[in-house]
Amino acid sequence: RTVTGKKLGTGNPILADPKVRLAIATGIDRQTLVNKVYNGLGSVGAGYLPPAFPQWSWQPPADQLAGYDPAKANSILEAAGYPKGADGIRTDAKTGKPLSFRLGIHSDSISDSQIANYLTGWMKAIGIKLSLQAQSMTALNDNLAKGDWDLLMDGWGTGADPTYLLSIQTCSVLPQADGSGGNTDAFFCDPAYDKLFAQQQAAFDQPARQAIIQQMQQILYQANDDIVLYYQNDLAAYRTDTTRNLVNGSADAKGYYPYQVPAQMFVRVAPASATGSSSKSNTGLVIGIVVVLVVALAAGGGLALRRRATAGERE
Repeated sequence: RTVTGKKLGTGNPILADPKVRLAIATGIDRQTLVNKVYNGLGSVGAGYLPPAFPQWSWQPPADQLAGYDPAKANSILEAAGYPKGADGIRTDAKTGKPLSFRLGIHSDSISDSQIANYLTGWMKAIGIKLSLQAQSMTALNDNLAKGDWDLLMDGWGTGADPTYLLSIQTCSVLPQADGSGGNTDAFFCDPAYDKLFAQQQAAFDQPARQAIIQQMQQILYQANDDIVLYYQNDLAAYRTDTTRNLVNGSADAKGYYPYQVPAQMFVRVAPASATGSSSKSNTGLVIGIVVVLVVALAAGGGLALRRRATAGERE
């Protein structure tokens, strides 16, 4: 919908049913994606903001967790009025339309293709048919605010301040009345979320802001318009025999380094030889898990897995 509430695009209206979105979320084996697509270099997704920033990250309570449970996903759809046909694909009992959705992926992304193969099988197991539509990065982003899709693959990186990433879920970033503009990713719009967004902007006390942002993430998680699949670990290696003063912080007990911005990391770097000491005492590579990124599946008039290069820049 536009910011004025006018419908637009060609998204499958069946995805407007929260039960369908919940079933999709429950039918995805996130741990397998972490293990198989990223060789274990990541963690299962849930909250909207990544664990690289523990002051903002949130995880759902056990009784709210939409973990992988295809039997439960099937029962959700059955109870919601989507019986399976002879071909195993469910239909809407009210309209007779099949639960068949377009899944847009980045044509130049190997991981998108790998994820899509898994998603296709998992969705078939719960009676949903996916048709893959490979698009260039430009085409995917151009089509996003037009609403000409059902599901899209995408992901984000974010900085230490989550304001921008939270803002793209507010009602104000929906397309204009004529369909132009728009910075939404799944056409999500909830006045309760918008109220909390304004409150967190005005909160000067970090614990108070943290509590507000956790409420916002709970709203997003329960809506299942954006389904966060996993947090990908970003690895970086540095030559300690050739450089010094690289600002990379210290690893925690799990080997994770603090979030780092390249420009800040190199602001004090200098050749190791400038110390006047032998490089033999400083030889080797430091390999650190630097920052955790988000990959998400989203649904509004559809579900979107949407990719952003930086906080303010689309790929």
